[in-house]
Amino acid sequence: MAKRKRFSRRPQPKHKKQRKSQHDKRKRLQRRNPNRRKTTSAKVPLTCAMQGAVRVLQAVMDHRIAFRLAIVIAGMFLADDRRTASAWFVAAGVQDDWTGFTIA
Repeated sequence: MAKRKRFSRRPQPKHKKQRKSQHDKRKRLQRRNPNRRKTTSAKVPLTCAMQGAVRVLQAVMDHRIAFRLAIVIAGMFLADDRRTASAWFVAAGVQDDWTGFTIA
């Protein structure tokens, strides 16, 4: 039997254990930023039947996150190019509270 050829690709280097980051987010997240802009509505609001359908869905959601549904759906319709959640947020006009829309 013929011998197998060796795998031609070199193995990837192993990463060294990194030390703790000097930019710890916990301290930053504990302080409130007074200049932070909140998103309360989409850049272009929904109308007619779509607005009614979204309101029905919002009625069964938790009130703290229900308002975001209309913003995200408006962004879905307005987004061009890549169909990703971040593209939807940009198209909807999400402000500095971007993380509130990404946490599930």
